[in-house]
Amino acid sequence: MKKKLELLAPAKVNLILRIVGKRPDGYHELRSLMVPISLSDELELELTPAGIELECTSGVRPVGSDPLPDLKMENNLAYRAARLLQQRTQSPAGVKIKLKKFIPQAAGLGGGSADAAAVISGLNHLWKLRLPREELMRLGKSLGADVPFFILGKPAIAQGIGEILSPVAHQPLWLVLTNPGFAISTTGAYKMLEPGVLTNEDAWVKMAPLIPRAQELNQLLPLLHNDFEFILEQQYPEIVQLKKHLLKAGAVAAQLTGSGPTVFGIFANQQKAQEAASRLEAVKEPRWEIYLTKTLS
Repeated sequence: MKKKLELLAPAKVNLILRIVGKRPDGYHELRSLMVPISLSDELELELTPAGIELECTSGVRPVGSDPLPDLKMENNLAYRAARLLQQRTQSPAGVKIKLKKFIPQAAGLGGGSADAAAVISGLNHLWKLRLPREELMRLGKSLGADVPFFILGKPAIAQGIGEILSPVAHQPLWLVLTNPGFAISTTGAYKMLEPGVLTNEDAWVKMAPLIPRAQELNQLLPLLHNDFEFILEQQYPEIVQLKKHLLKAGAVAAQLTGSGPTVFGIFANQQKAQEAASRLEAVKEPRWEIYLTKTLS
């Protein structure tokens, strides 16, 4: 029996994020093109006789900085995912989770959901549960709307609250991510949304058929959009500043991902992205974080 698994939990970007309304249950109905990227957290799952342990460290936070709230075991989505799977399956086995964080938190990149998805998928193998992917995705949805996407593990159009997924073909893109060094709560960002910035459902219906056919960069660029941008740029001028820096560094487009505050720039090729990342490192503010990454297909 395999005793240990080493896994990567890739982050994501929203190339398209349109909110079409608010549901009676309080959640927002969204339409999105979500794509995994190579920036990843690292996990090690080690089989134990019983119980769940979590050891969480950061690969990006400076030594001596204050611990972030969700590094605590009871709040961490990786821990909660293991506990949920154990409760639902009555598995007698345990696990020790070693999680090393590289994805910024509360940054619009889905890091916590990615960790939860990796734990659910990994424990399905380690504990020999043999649950189908569809069942894992249903379990993941109870932890967060993005978790089913990360369990799917491929580019997809997301609808509903993000759990209705349609995989799409995708040509890899080179990106530079810029994070201003502060967090934005997803719940708080949704509360800021105003009816005037939301997407009309009819506009989405016209646009949706174009997405699977947008295999070239020049076909994709006109479709890029994030309904959060207008509101959050008023509240956080740093987002506008990051976009300007990326465009000045050669990005063919720059956009907020998720509910922010991370902004990504799309570059024509790897060399241009590498050059831009180096240029931004040289001029960045002390709190900024710069990541060279690419989308995964």
